[in-house]
Amino acid sequence: MSWVLTCRVSQTKLVHDKPVTIGREGCDVLIKVGTEPKHAAIFFNPADQNYYVRDLAGSSGDGVFINGEKMDEVTVIVKLNDRLRFGYSHTTFTVEPSPSALDATQLHLDNLRAPSLDQAVHHVEGPRIGAS
Repeated sequence: MSWVLTCRVSQTKLVHDKPVTIGREGCDVLIKVGTEPKHAAIFFNPADQNYYVRDLAGSSGDGVFINGEKMDEVTVIVKLNDRLRFGYSHTTFTVEPSPSALDATQLHLDNLRAPSLDQAVHHVEGPRIGAS
């Protein structure tokens, strides 16, 4: 099933096999106040069939909150109906099923070859300096 990320001002982004970035500059979802330039990313890991949110700002940022609780880890599984907030922004997003009748996510997943969470994270962040 495809998922969407929605907020009260009707901004909707599909959360699918292409990572969705959230932040105040050059991101798929722009939040101008209270976030880092590249604050977080939501991505799908085909190895375990879960969606994850990754705090891209790390300890330098203001965090990612799931259902009102600050994430303790850098990468956390996201579930349907979770409420996400990024940094000091007051905008809350909800993870919901896509209203689309066509499940576009499944069409794309058949062609993915990321066998691990590490490879899915690599797709979001790019190669690490000094990594082979």
